[in-house]
Amino acid sequence: MRELAVDFGTSNTVAAVRSSPGAAPSLLTFDGWPVLPSTVWLADDGSIVVGREAERQARLDPARYEPNPKQRIDDGQVLLGSTPVEVTELIAAVLGRVAAEAERQLGGPPETVVLTHPAGWRQTRRDALAHAARRAGWQCELRLVAEPVAAATHFTRSGAVGEPQVGQAIAVFDMGGGTTDIAVLQRTPAGWHLLAEAGIPDFGGRDVDHLLHEHVRTTLSREHAESTTELWDELRRPSTPAMRRSSRTLADDIRAGKEALSSYPQTDIPLPPPLPDAHVTRRELEDLVRPGLERSITLLATTVAGVDLRAVFLVGGATRMPLVAQLINERVGVLPVAVDSPECSVALGAGNVADADDTRQLTAPMPFPPTTPQSFPAYPGQQAVHQPTPPQPFPAQRTWQTPPAKRPKWPYTVAAAAVLVVAATVTAVTVASSSGEERLGGQPSPSPSSSARPSTSTGPTSSSARVTTTEPKPDNSLAFGNDMELLGFAGGAVDRALGCVNAIGTSGIGDTVGARSHVRCQYRGTDGADYFANFLSGDTQEACEAYTQMLHAEPGSKWSDPMFWRGGGLFEITSDGPRATIYWQYSTGTPCGFFGPREDAQVPVLDLHRQWNASVGLEI
Repeated sequence: MRELAVDFGTSNTVAAVRSSPGAAPSLLTFDGWPVLPSTVWLADDGSIVVGREAERQARLDPARYEPNPKQRIDDGQVLLGSTPVEVTELIAAVLGRVAAEAERQLGGPPETVVLTHPAGWRQTRRDALAHAARRAGWQCELRLVAEPVAAATHFTRSGAVGEPQVGQAIAVFDMGGGTTDIAVLQRTPAGWHLLAEAGIPDFGGRDVDHLLHEHVRTTLSREHAESTTELWDELRRPSTPAMRRSSRTLADDIRAGKEALSSYPQTDIPLPPPLPDAHVTRRELEDLVRPGLERSITLLATTVAGVDLRAVFLVGGATRMPLVAQLINERVGVLPVAVDSPECSVALGAGNVADADDTRQLTAPMPFPPTTPQSFPAYPGQQAVHQPTPPQPFPAQRTWQTPPAKRPKWPYTVAAAAVLVVAATVTAVTVASSSGEERLGGQPSPSPSSSARPSTSTGPTSSSARVTTTEPKPDNSLAFGNDMELLGFAGGAVDRALGCVNAIGTSGIGDTVGARSHVRCQYRGTDGADYFANFLSGDTQEACEAYTQMLHAEPGSKWSDPMFWRGGGLFEITSDGPRATIYWQYSTGTPCGFFGPREDAQVPVLDLHRQWNASVGLEI
């Protein structure tokens, strides 16, 4: 038995292998390191260079460089130099580098591959990751596991913390290269259940690097203003090969200095001549990062409020900073648990997930992901640009903001309507099983030219991957036309619908509010009644805002906010009326959706919420 577990991260990828059941996974090494940079560079011959060699080549030609393919997963394609490249091809190149090293160490290709993903990834992103894995050459059994589930498995099986009792919860605080992710997991008789997930999309290890870089620059500029200003400008926007090399070397030295301050109270950072070396203390770094950490840990405290918290697990290399554990202890009242290599916890835990779970915990076999490349919508609030990440060692200065407000943009309810608003930066996640795992069979995926939708497999899955198919369902996605943003917002609700139609031009609500797209989908509720979901999008927020104003203006409306149900960023604002409408949106205001029964039906809000959860659900 040959098993491979891969944690494909924003900045780095970590993998673990084992060759016998029950054995402890061992980390793969890449060029002598247990961490592979998730960076790619496009060579002249069209091949994709990965990892440290990509970083080295980027010093010579940064326009062909993409440092964070994972963050581009919604873009469909990126431009490297003058060549458009599919994002799944970039991810497949990173996974292919892992595949080659794993095969060398295992003595053959793996029979099972476990891939981890953020808990908040909707189905389209998970499909893209699985598609990239197939392109990397893995035609074996493929499992997708939520990162916090893998981390929790590692901490409990490694003896870092005792096994939580049924009903107790743990929190995973994952501070990676570009983001900070928070998940709350509850122990159930069947395994781990994901209660809530939250995140800060703009604070991670790279942001700490940037803060330290700016601190060094401003400090030296005050002391050596005349001799440093021009040099710093050239380092930030290098125009010659020599200066590009100096800029990339400076970025590496800044990162090394940051890491040294996690272990030592002070360090010196070498700078390009004629600049003097910079002397930096841990106290200085802590003053720089405190606002961002306070923001992240405030979100952690809010997310775990009201749960029986057993432990907080620290994951990700940036959590090595002593201030992280100190602030969590002060704000949450729990001393967090750390391990020697926090950046490896997810991969090692993913290698143990199969041992920790029994067959009751695993989901049914999943269909193969689409093999035709897709263009995915941008993250809420992110423009769907198709240019590579700017080839600069440090991003533009970010302005620190307060944590995302827990109250949505539209905190109102009409007497006959219940409004459910989904804030995209803090999401509640419903997983198909308590383990947070999907299993995909090992049969080779259809050819890219195939237009058929994935088949649905039933029964047990093995390395031989016997897959049976059901009668094909109507392709409800056709109703969305080219509006990939709205299709991504609808997520799995599209496939669960009995049918979906393009409602633009039918004098419906979409035409009334001037929506760009309006798709209406029908569902059969668990009570046997018919329910309808309407998905709206616009070029601005105006269409969704107009609909909420219509709710507000409904005759006899009585607005109330009892907040009887909330969690992980979901806000349900209800009324005592016999009829209800559930409304939800991204925090950016578009797209949005509303769900309800037939106009002549009266459904109490609690029953309607159950029907919405079963029919539409949440996959943001």
